[in-house]
Amino acid sequence: MTDIITDNLVRKVGKDSGLRDTNEAYELVFDQSPVETRLGQEEMERRMRSVKIDEQLDEKTINPEKKILLENIRDYIKRTSVAFQDEMQRLMDDYQEGDGGVFTKEIHNKMLEKGYDLPTFSILDGESAQNFLEDMGEDFLLLNKEGLLLIFNLPRPVARMWYRGGTDSWGNMAKEIPEANIEWGHLYRESLPVIWQEQGFEEDEGYLSFDRINPVNQHDWKKYYYVWQVTSNALAKPVREYKEIPAFEVVESK
Repeated sequence: MTDIITDNLVRKVGKDSGLRDTNEAYELVFDQSPVETRLGQEEMERRMRSVKIDEQLDEKTINPEKKILLENIRDYIKRTSVAFQDEMQRLMDDYQEGDGGVFTKEIHNKMLEKGYDLPTFSILDGESAQNFLEDMGEDFLLLNKEGLLLIFNLPRPVARMWYRGGTDSWGNMAKEIPEANIEWGHLYRESLPVIWQEQGFEEDEGYLSFDRINPVNQHDWKKYYYVWQVTSNALAKPVREYKEIPAFEVVESK
């Protein structure tokens, strides 16, 4: 992600977060620094290479256009995962230092050990995608044959206990908790804007279009937070990048 911020991105953040005040949406967007700037290109690329993606599809059977889409989704997932991880690690560092001993170093280390500083992404196609939609109760939906299903979920403890604390941040569904409890809601509300930003930037400046399937406030903490049908947009890389380009035939003019 670069530092380009568009009005469309801000409006999307406001819509996805349930914020009616445009100024609050702007604050969420501009409060984040580009992850490439913080980490540097070398560290960014190193982390991207270590990102694991769950893919439930047969790459050998998809056409060249869809292969371009798949590669662009993979790149989006890697960049977004690293940005989310960077923000989550910063939040956990700050929380450990300033919460009075509730979020201990042991808990912090366990989160890192289990990979709970990273979100999860799955790419589904064909029968796997249709089965997932049926489990959601969305079996009436017919996916675009040129699209892929993309599933995003938060780290497990954050996804499960998202409502516990974080009442000083955006949204109105957080619950007050005793001081001796971890405010998982704080980690949830402060990390999720990264996802909106990366998605909004990709739609405005990248190669992908996202069509959200699950309605606002419909989530299953065990399976998904967002479910999108993703297709290539007008900026998608040309198909010739995945085909063998024949040599030009030179024809002399008469």
